Amino acid sequence: MERAISTTPILDQALTCVQSYKALAATVQELASPELQRSIEEGLAQFLTHMPEFNILVNAVEPPHTSWDYLLRNDASQRGEMTMLLMELQCEIDQMAFAIRQAMQQQHPEAEPLSNNSRLVDAWTENLRSVEDHTVWRLAFWRRDHAVHTTYPTTNPLVNQSFYFAIRNELGLDVSTQFRECIRRAITQECPTITARPALHRRLVDLVVQRRRFWNFQRRIRGLSKDAVLWGRDALAPPHFAPGDERFTCPFCFFDLPVAAYRTPRAWTDHVMSDLEGYVCLYETCSSTRSWPETCPHACTSFGAWFTAMAGSFAEGVEWCSHAFACDGRRLEEVHRPRCAAPAVRLDSVCPLCGREPAVEETELRMADAADPLQDDDQNRAKARLLLSHIAGHLEVITPMAFTWNTDRNALDPDRRLFWGDIGSPGGAGGSA
Repeated sequence: MERAISTTPILDQALTCVQSYKALAATVQELASPELQRSIEEGLAQFLTHMPEFNILVNAVEPPHTSWDYLLRNDASQRGEMTMLLMELQCEIDQMAFAIRQAMQQQHPEAEPLSNNSRLVDAWTENLRSVEDHTVWRLAFWRRDHAVHTTYPTTNPLVNQSFYFAIRNELGLDVSTQFRECIRRAITQECPTITARPALHRRLVDLVVQRRRFWNFQRRIRGLSKDAVLWGRDALAPPHFAPGDERFTCPFCFFDLPVAAYRTPRAWTDHVMSDLEGYVCLYETCSSTRSWPETCPHACTSFGAWFTAMAGSFAEGVEWCSHAFACDGRRLEEVHRPRCAAPAVRLDSVCPLCGREPAVEETELRMADAADPLQDDDQNRAKARLLLSHIAGHLEVITPMAFTWNTDRNALDPDRRLFWGDIGSPGGAGGSA
């Protein structure tokens, strides 16, 4: 049986903290003294200004479950620490709300209680600064570091030494090398001309192999047997939902998700690609390197972010930068010169992966976001959209290979076909977990 790693305490604590804040804000509205009410409202406004992450939680459309679970699910030490910090923050808010209620219940309000209450507000604000130092700023740094990352890089680096963090066959032998070679050949089959771009080819292979390692690890720590993690799944077909189901556990990211949001193939593909960070930097000369496990750092969780990075670079000459160099090989000081001194990189009309010129009638044109209407495209942006939409189609075939492959000996046999579902017999290259 699958053994879930629960972050319910931290999610409940975050929600309780938000509810306490809102209760305090509501209590302030009931104060008889306009001066005291204004003083506390200013304190609350300052609180949110200096605590941007809490501001996001308070004003979020959805509960703070998804993003916090996304960051902290794999790290027990961070979960415990964050729970304590949230409890501290909630305690401060609750104490302030209690003090205000006590002041409201006084039978004979006079100037002195008002003065005392004002000093209480000042003391509370000062206390919050210490909480702020330990809590929300730390959250801000975490979210900044992981803003475009999936759960994969948040795993403790010691997992690299785990027996579970390997790609094995039914005999328990590490077949990472064979798996990597199969992926390399499959990518070449999907994109024949990518061999002319060895760095980009290697970047894609690294991403697929890395993600399969993490997926195997995640499945093993949830109780799947060593034989069960041999099998891949069809990653791009939405799961089957039983009538009446409102939520389900994603078999890839293991989040608890609402059924309604993922019924369409497009929404499901977007979710899978988000968890895989499947939209990668296309610059052959990309010099970005980071220590394990972020072997493919220039990757995005959404087509919109990727389109902005890549199309903006080509159309406006503001290159996707990495360390001391831009991804096109120029030094950063060259990139940051006035626009006229930095010639724009122009987008080729031929796909760098397959060598074909994409046709509008064969390509699903994508929007970066709801505020990105196709009809507003000028010539350069329309050209970028067509090519990047075409390339995105390739990436949506390549990166899910991390989920779709079997790793038994038959599946890794170079004489057999390699894509999920191509082999109908048992033990083929595709299967269901």
